[in-house]
Amino acid sequence: MFDDPLPQSLLIPGMMVEFAHGGARQIVTFRGSEVWVTGEALDPVMDGYPQAIKLRIK
Repeated sequence: MFDDPLPQSLLIPGMMVEFAHGGARQIVTFRGSEVWVTGEALDPVMDGYPQAIKLRIK
């Protein structure tokens, strides 16, 4: 789920996001409210809520 007013519809496959512990990842696809990204599995404690996720906008 998204805590921020940014609508999920503004996120697109190929967009880069940065997790607190997991680092930079690329969005691959969406399944409901889940966002799938490249790379190894993220750590739910180190990367999940309430940790911030940064969007990389060029």
